[in-house]
Amino acid sequence: MASSEGQLDKTQIEDATDFSEWFSVEPATDCPHTATDVLSADGCCFDLKSPCATCANEGENMLCLACHEVHCGRHVGQHMLKHNESIGHPLVMGFMDLSFWCYTCEQYIVQTNPRLLPIYAALHTAKFGEPPPGVAGSVAISGESNSSSSSAC
Repeated sequence: MASSEGQLDKTQIEDATDFSEWFSVEPATDCPHTATDVLSADGCCFDLKSPCATCANEGENMLCLACHEVHCGRHVGQHMLKHNESIGHPLVMGFMDLSFWCYTCEQYIVQTNPRLLPIYAALHTAKFGEPPPGVAGSVAISGESNSSSSSAC
């Protein structure tokens, strides 16, 4: 419980610093689905504030890399998982951390994968107002993007 001043008590601090159940995730360098299930980012406008197409959630949403639909993640309404189960589109990118996930392989994929890099660069530019480090000049992004608009067009 928080004290009357809004500070954490000793138990909350101990719980927050117990990393025994944490684990690290090592993303795969490749996934067979990146060869067939990723639409081009060319001509697409990605808005990091797009609501879930199913429930209109504006929080933790993901972009389907096959059809560019936006749905919420597992910790909200699981609509991207349901999209995968009903349509079969395996690859998604999370707006919160710009990570790639393959539902079929059940693994994260590195952001520097050559087939995923254009979409990663577009969304990174939309979120942070600049291309990812080491990518400047190698990925074409149409239109003007900046972190205040959170849109890559």
